[in-house]
Amino acid sequence: MNHVKLGDTVTDAVTGLIGTAVAITEYLNGCVRVQVQPPLDKDGKMVDVCSFDAEQLEVIGHMPKRVKITQDVVRTGGHDRKETSRP
Repeated sequence: MNHVKLGDTVTDAVTGLIGTAVAITEYLNGCVRVQVQPPLDKDGKMVDVCSFDAEQLEVIGHMPKRVKITQDVVRTGGHDRKETSRP
């Protein structure tokens, strides 16, 4: 498909925007678009996601490998519900 993977830090060659690749869309005609989430603004608020052609993005960092959670999962029966035993 392309060199960008979800979670990569990328920069756009045209605008210079730096952000995280949060979605990749491949169209039937072969066009690949990557949605990039910029960092928070100076006031700590979310900035709108931008969409770019994959070819104009450069990967400048990769997402760290996911941490495997080894803790046992306890089922609680959902939000605000207690686990009940069934006969």
